[in-house]
Amino acid sequence: VIPAVEMLRNVALGKPPRLAGRSVVVIGGGNVAMDAARTAVRLGAKEVTAVDIKNEWLEMGRENARLNHVDDKIDFIKADVFNFLRDARASGMRFDLIILDPPSFLKNKSELADAIRGYRELNLSAMKVLNDGGILATFSCSHNMPFEAFSHVVKTSARMAKKEYTILKRCRQDLDHPFVKNIPQTDYLKGYFLKIDPKQ
Repeated sequence: VIPAVEMLRNVALGKPPRLAGRSVVVIGGGNVAMDAARTAVRLGAKEVTAVDIKNEWLEMGRENARLNHVDDKIDFIKADVFNFLRDARASGMRFDLIILDPPSFLKNKSELADAIRGYRELNLSAMKVLNDGGILATFSCSHNMPFEAFSHVVKTSARMAKKEYTILKRCRQDLDHPFVKNIPQTDYLKGYFLKIDPKQ
């Protein structure tokens, strides 16, 4: 099961999350993210926005939505995700659930420092446009991003955003993407489901 979709079906204790009346934004990740947007609609979300920079992924998402008869309920937006979140904050937009499923920010270990800055900015911006008590599902799909470094990104982003978080779930790739010990590239997916609250 794809983690972003799994979260929509089962964010805690084996039960689907309550999305009725909720606003959801899905950022990046191509068709995986687009399927998550469709699932959010099926689970009763009031508003669903899917954001990606690539036309091909947006078109695939629109076709997916059309085939599932939810194309009138998802707003597909072509935008740079950093600009989208910046503009959302400036305009006062707020969301109840944000799924960050971007493409890999680094292709080799030499890019780790730049990637950390990118993930930190992305998570920080997302936390700032979440409603109090909202859910942030954040993922990295690069094997060059250690889980420890990604965890530090989350912690630093929360501190900078003046937020507290509760870890609902830690994620690795599922059984259909097995980790082969002698092939480190197969250990690539990591993520968290977080409940975000104002810092007390």
